[in-house]
Formats: sequence, structure tokens, C-alpha cells
Amino acid sequence: MEEKRKFVRFGVSIPFELSSGNLSGVKGVIKDISMEGLRVSLDRIVKFMPESITSLAILLSDKPIKTSARVIWERYNQNRSEVGLRFAQILDSHKEEIINFIFKHHQKEMTQKWWQS
Repeated sequence: MEEKRKFVRFGVSIPFELSSGNLSGVKGVIKDISMEGLRVSLDRIVKFMPESITSLAILLSDKPIKTSARVIWERYNQNRSEVGLRFAQILDSHKEEIINFIFKHHQKEMTQKWWQS
């Protein structure tokens, strides 16, 4: 099956915290990430309004990357939510941190996917 995304996603396991409206301190794990968005697994069931914006703190290093993302899709299994998010606002410096993380941890995969395009 041909990938239709603009950016390649890389499998990761990065902790993060989410806050949205009256929600705060919802924790989870980023399952995959790209320069456009991410797929996350939350520690509980959380239902979002379609296209709602949520705030994230991505814990890549000692200093969290704080950004916002738009909810694109959501699924529920057992006592967890899985959510697809597209970055709504992200600083160029934060994009650079994500690129450096991906390159550091997925250099071989990144190189192979780069040259396949």
C-alpha cells in the first residue's frame, strides 16, 4: 500500500502530557511522529471535539517541547484513547529538536526512506 502522507512517520516511544479545555495532566506515549504530526496513546479514555486544538508538552529532553495540535482522528480500545494529531503551531527550534531526535534514533531508517522518495 502506497503511503499518502506528506511526511514519513517514525515509530517512537516518547512520553508527553496533554491539556485541553478542562483537561490537564493527561499523560501518554507518542507512538509515531513526523514533521506534520503524531499518533499518541493516552493513559485513559478522552473524547475530543472534532478538529479541536490541544496543548502538548513533548518530553524529548530535560526541557519539554510545548506546542499545540489539532485532533484529526481518535480511536478507543480498552481503557485508552489513541489519537492522531497534526501540529497547529510549532516553533522552528522545536521542529529542529524533533528532526535531531529522529536522526539520532532512526538514522538508518531515515536515510532509507529519504532515498526511496
